[in-house]
Amino acid sequence: ITEGNYLLHDLGGWAGVAPLLDDVWYVDVDDALRTDRLTRRHELFGRSRQDAVDWVSGTDEPNARLVAATRSRARLVFDWRG
Repeated sequence: ITEGNYLLHDLGGWAGVAPLLDDVWYVDVDDALRTDRLTRRHELFGRSRQDAVDWVSGTDEPNARLVAATRSRARLVFDWRG
């Protein structure tokens, strides 16, 4: 068992990972829930509220869109809404 954001990517060094896996599941989380959790996590690690919001919108969200583009390559998608 492994986990990772880029396991289904088909570019660069990540392209060789998916063929090595027996099965791949994708956990799909509501955007608002994801951003709220990420913001709170950054705050817990010492960022101010505004710094956390800025980090999520400027770094985490572009990354989330990149990862979401690989969703269709998973055999099973879990819809996690809570």
